[in-house]
Amino acid sequence: MEVLLIYVTCPSREVAESLGKAVVEQRLAACYNAWQIQSFYWWENATNQEDEWVILLKTRPELESPIESVLLASHPYEVPCILRWSAKVNQDYGEWIYRETKPGN
Repeated sequence: MEVLLIYVTCPSREVAESLGKAVVEQRLAACYNAWQIQSFYWWENATNQEDEWVILLKTRPELESPIESVLLASHPYEVPCILRWSAKVNQDYGEWIYRETKPGN
């Protein structure tokens, strides 16, 4: 069974929780995980190093577009990182994700 994973970097725990909860409460994702990371990147011709938070949303593939809309509407970054990929999961877990998400909300 295939599901969609969406990885999003955030500037703080509060933003990560706010975005993750917004998506889950709208039944667009079954759950999210959050953890702290350190990022090193180029921005405006200089390298930067920042502490950030990541959320990993677990959903069904057809909810990709509505989730992206929710994230872009509230994300504070000028250029947010929203990565997505398909993943194979065990049948029971995949069925749970499909049960807990609702297209067309």
